[in-house]
Amino acid sequence: MRQLDTQREQAARNIRRWQIAVIAFLPMLGIYILYAMSAPPGWTFTGFLHYDQPAYMAFARAFFDDGFSLTVGEPFSYDPATPHAYFFHIIFFSG
Repeated sequence: MRQLDTQREQAARNIRRWQIAVIAFLPMLGIYILYAMSAPPGWTFTGFLHYDQPAYMAFARAFFDDGFSLTVGEPFSYDPATPHAYFFHIIFFSG
């Protein structure tokens, strides 16, 4: 019986953690909703709140240009044949 009570207490703690996480996320969700609703006519809501986020997503997609590769070329190079010598783990997991 004590084990069942312990499992219930653990389940209650887990539910409480999720409730706190959802409550903490609500202000950010509100910012996204306001951003989407206040877009000027003719503009499209992209979900990118910061001006540099599309660039980081483009860098992340570079791992999948011309097939899959763990390395990418210099992100700021104009040369399409730049050597693939860089690995950005955070950007890789975004792509």
